[in-house]
Formats: sequence, structure tokens, C-alpha cells
Amino acid sequence: MKKTIQIIQIFALALLFFKSSAQPQIQIAVQFAGVDTNQIRFLESTGTEIVIGGISINAGTLNTIPPLMTSTNPGADVFIGIVNNLLQSAPCLETDLGITELLSSFGLVEAPLQKAVYSGNFSGSFGTSLPLICNQPVCGFLFARNKQCQVTNTIKFESNMEFRIFDLATSPSSDDIYFGGAFTGQTTIGGNSYNAGFDQWGILVKYNLTSGISDWQTTLESIGFLSYDKITYDQQLDRIYALAKIGNTATYNDGSSQTVISAPSPGNAYALLEIAASSGALLDFTTIASSSLILASGIIKSTSGIYVALNSFFSTIFPDATNPFFSIPGNGGVDIDVLRYDLTLTYQGNRKIGTAKEDFSTRFRELKPNRFVLLGYEFKDTRVNSSQTESLPITAQATMFFLDNNLNLLDSIITGGKGFDTFFDADIDSLGNLYACGMFSDTTDLDPDTTSVYQMISTGSFDGFIAKYDISYLVGTGKYNAEENFAKVFPNPASDKLHINIHSKKTGHILIQMLNSHGKEIYEVAFTDSRNLKHSFNCSGLSPGIYFLKVIVNDKSTVRKIIKI
Repeated sequence: MKKTIQIIQIFALALLFFKSSAQPQIQIAVQFAGVDTNQIRFLESTGTEIVIGGISINAGTLNTIPPLMTSTNPGADVFIGIVNNLLQSAPCLETDLGITELLSSFGLVEAPLQKAVYSGNFSGSFGTSLPLICNQPVCGFLFARNKQCQVTNTIKFESNMEFRIFDLATSPSSDDIYFGGAFTGQTTIGGNSYNAGFDQWGILVKYNLTSGISDWQTTLESIGFLSYDKITYDQQLDRIYALAKIGNTATYNDGSSQTVISAPSPGNAYALLEIAASSGALLDFTTIASSSLILASGIIKSTSGIYVALNSFFSTIFPDATNPFFSIPGNGGVDIDVLRYDLTLTYQGNRKIGTAKEDFSTRFRELKPNRFVLLGYEFKDTRVNSSQTESLPITAQATMFFLDNNLNLLDSIITGGKGFDTFFDADIDSLGNLYACGMFSDTTDLDPDTTSVYQMISTGSFDGFIAKYDISYLVGTGKYNAEENFAKVFPNPASDKLHINIHSKKTGHILIQMLNSHGKEIYEVAFTDSRNLKHSFNCSGLSPGIYFLKVIVNDKSTVRKIIKI
């Protein structure tokens, strides 16, 4: 079903009483004047706080309705703050001067450092607490704040031309962070120099917040425009999964080895990469080609596979490098395509979300294992053909589509109004409350099915918002990632012995299986009346390659991809 929702007043509880519990229910909303509110994360460690971030669009203005924060700094500002789960306070507000191109992404390092880390791009100056100066057209930055609201790290990355950061991933249990982006000209990171000339090369960096040292860097090198657009970190496998724009071909260079990545005809491709987080070594890859323009909005490594979200513009997508004759045709406009791959990076299927109105995804997030959300907007008007690139409609509805691991559409939230609305980001707490942020122009009618009490009226060209919804019927309750924490497998890659440590709250049946890359079982062992178990498997006799370890404990199971070296 599709539920049309909008936002404006606080605690409209009387209307909620008449709504069905089996649909998204808005709880609270806050409006930001002259602001692009584009980042949001829930702090699981506190259970009550939400980190927000964005860009002040109108110079000299940054206010909220009702009042939470106010800034009168001249120029474009980056604003960062912490609000509580009632969206009532912002003790960490700090606006930072500078001509800022994008607050591209941020992550949370909740243990052991308790920091929020932001990335983006700027020119001129950035920051008031620990300022940075960019002497080139564009520089990238990392910015960290601790739980006491203090700025602890500001780091600049630059080349002699342009350097941009597009996405950021954090390790929740260490002080390592990973970011992907692109540069032109010459840059030096971690003592290593790279020269792309007038081409644009992709760059992926592992950086330690405590030591201030880059542990490793990898580049994607070729003629043309290459970049690491989206990345994610998987703690269980200690892997980075990345979507990298390669055009038609690129060379992956980790400093010690090089791998040529080529896409099948017709080109216009992304590479889906599996990378060892410890070293930056490329472990596996495939390509996703297109007949026209495609833009990535997210990549997720879930318990059931790897999911990729793309915006395709009048495109036919070729999702399988081993079968270039298989394709996903477009609807004749702008579509959202979500592709599913297994742990061998083999294509498993797709879900197309597109209408005659045209849809666009700004971000793809995993809310809980096997529960995903696509955020973005849907045009209310339709372009006739692809040649009308200069006449995009200015009227759009903000959209959120909720999917399961089989890419079934579970529900959706769509706003209304007279201007351009979009959702940018969302996160959930352990009670099943979703916090979503975005922006709108003109007016936005957030629940036209009832009355006008959920309307917002823009104070300028664009205003931002944060809204809280109850979606517990979709995601349940409980902390994220509890599903896989019962099994620890190491080392990976493995050469001689593989160790499996299992901890279960209940005594019962434990089954351990090893499968080869074709799914054939090569090892199995079972234990009864067990709860805590340490088991070692001698894998020295196995041929180098990819294997899968399946662990079943009572009614829970997990599958780990193992690299034998």
C-alpha cells in the first residue's frame, strides 16, 4: 500500500488515534528555515540522541520552527548538532564558515571513541574550532566531534587541482574510518604520491582517527572520469564493499599489485568491488554496465547478500559481467533499480521502482537486517523524451520505499505539496521509530488525506525538516545486528586453520558446514546440548579460492564468505 504523508506540527496525537497501526505514523516534526537537512544518524549507545547535519542555503539564516537553533553567520554554513528523540534540543550546534560544496556523508564511531565523523568538500576556509584552509578549487575534509560536543579532528585532503570525498564508512568498534572519492592532478597521502593529470582517478583511503595516519590507499586509474561513489564496511567479514565508476575500463592499484577491470559493451559502467579492509587488497569484483547514464545511491552488505541501488536515466542495465546478454530495460524515463548479488558477487535479481512520473533515489539505507529504505523524490510531471534535459519539472514529492531482502515492496511514504520535496536520509532506534530528514520548497502538504495540520510553508527558496515516524510494524524492535553476533570466525583470509567461536544464550543444537563456491558441502560437524563453543577446522588441504561457512545455532543462522590462501 502507499500512504501519503507530510509534516508540520508537533505532537498531533489526536489525528494519530484514527490511523491504523499497520502504516507509518508520524509522531513529531521540526522545520529548518533556509536549510538543506541531509544527514541523520541515531546514537544507539545513548538510546535518546540523534545526530543531524546539513547546509544552510540562505546566507545569514539558520533557524528552526519550533526554535531549536539559530545562526546569523554570513555565507553558506555547515550545521551539525545533536537533538533528542523528541527533536527538542541541539546542544552541539556549530555553524562553520566556508563555501561548502557538499556535506557528503558521515558515520558514528560509538566504541571506543564515541565520535561522530563527517566528510565533505569545500573551498576557501572551513571550520571555526579547528579551521582548515583550501588553496585549491576544491578540497575534501573529515570532521569529528565527541559526545561532549567538542571538535576533536579536522583533516584536509587536497591535490594541486581538485580532491573530493563522496562517501564515508566507519568501524563501530575501532577508530578506523574509510572514505572514497576522486581527484585530479597530483596528491600525496600516507607518503604515497599519485598523479592523475587532467583525468579524474578514484581513491579509497583507510584513515586512523587516533594516530592521524592513513594505513593504506587504493586508486582506480584510467583515461576519463573515475570515482569511488559509494562504500560500506562489513565488520563480520572485515570487508569494504564499494561501487566505483569506471567508464569502460580501469586499473585497480593497491600499491603492491594491479588488476584491470573491464566492463562488457556498451560501457558506462560501475565496478562492484570486494576489498580486504586490513590491507586494501582487491578480493573480488564484477561490473554493472549501462546503455546510458546511471548514478549510484547506495550499497548494502546484509545477512542475505549485497544490494546495490542505482538511478538509471533512459537506460538498459547489464548487471552481470559474465552474461552481457542479460539486461534490465528501462521504463523510458528515470528509474530506481535495486540489484541483488550473493557473496560471490553473482547477480540474483532486481527490483525496479519507476513510474511515468519518474523517480530518483538520494540514499539507500539498511534499517535492520533484511529491512531497507530507499529515500528520494518522485516527479509529479513527466518529460516526453530524453532530449528534454533542460526542462526538468520543479514539482516533486518526497518518497521513502521500504523493501525486504527479497526486494518486495513493503510500504511507502510519499509527501505532497506545491514545490520540490525530497527525503535525504533516515535512521531508526531500537523501538522501531524512524527519523527522516529532507527539504522542500514552497509548501508541503504532509497528510492531505486528513486535514492541513501537517503543512509546512517555506520561509525562503528551500527549507529542511526532520520527522519522526513509528514503523515498528515493519522493522520490529530490538538492537541492530544482534542476529549475527553469536558467531566469530577468524582468520579470514585463512591458510591452515579456521577458528569458529560461538556464544548462544540458549543451550541447543549447533551445526557447522563448509561449502565450496558451487554450493557443494565439503565439511560438516554437529554438536548437541551446547551453548558456548570453540571449534577449529583444518583447511590447509583446500585449494585456494572462495568458500562459505554456514553456522546454525538453534533457530539462528549466518553464512560467512571465507577466502582460502
